Amino acid sequence: MKLKLMILSIATVVSLGTKAQLVVNGGQSANTHEVKEGPGKLLKTLAEAIKTNAWLNTYTKQRNPFLNTAENVSNATGMAANISLLSTFIKPDKFKNGITRNTVMAAASAVTSMNQAKNLLKDFETWLKPEAINSIWKLERNGWLNEIELVK
Repeated sequence: MKLKLMILSIATVVSLGTKAQLVVNGGQSANTHEVKEGPGKLLKTLAEAIKTNAWLNTYTKQRNPFLNTAENVSNATGMAANISLLSTFIKPDKFKNGITRNTVMAAASAVTSMNQAKNLLKDFETWLKPEAINSIWKLERNGWLNEIELVK
C-alpha cells in the first residue's frame, strides 16, 4: 500500500511539473504563418457575432446574400463597402454614443488600402455596444484580432 501511495505521489509530482510541448504552426516560424481566414471571412465572423436583436428587420431577408458576398471579399474597397453596408442593417441604438451609420460610411469611403480596411473592421467592432455582440465573442475576439493582423 505504501508503495502504491509513493508511486502515485511521484506520478503526480512529475505530471504537475511537466509542461506540454506543442508545435505551433507546424514547426514554421511565426513569420511564415499562413492566414486561416481572408478579410471577407473575418467580416462574416464579426457579422455572425452580432446578436439578433441588434439587427433591423431588413437584415433578415438580406442576411444570407450579405454573408455570402462578404465572405468572398478580398480587397480593401470591397471590405469598406461591405462594412458600410453592414452598418445599415444594425439598429442605430446598438452603436456607442457619437457613432452613427454616417460615421461608418464616411470612414469606409476614405479606405484606399488593406491596412485602412483592417483598421476600419477593428474600429467597427469597437463602435458597437457590448450588448450588441454575443457573449461568446469575448472568447473569439483575440483570435479574430490576430487573424486581422495577418491579412495582407
